[in-house]
Amino acid sequence: MHYWVHEYWRAQGHVAAIHRAGCGHCKNGTGVPLREIEGQKETWHGPFMTFKEAEEAAIATGGRVKRHRCCLL
Repeated sequence: MHYWVHEYWRAQGHVAAIHRAGCGHCKNGTGVPLREIEGQKETWHGPFMTFKEAEEAAIATGGRVKRHRCCLL
């Protein structure tokens, strides 16, 4: 299984959400249309072979790390 990190900025601040590649929101890093908000560009990082690798990449963004609901199953 592969994982991706969706880095984005919203009202809750800078977030790095970890997704499974097959998640309907992720779709192997192409699922959510990327936007630019106040000069901050959303991006997908990955793919990562393990959850641990994705988690390390999410931490490296400096944003608040969270697991998307697809990773809570």
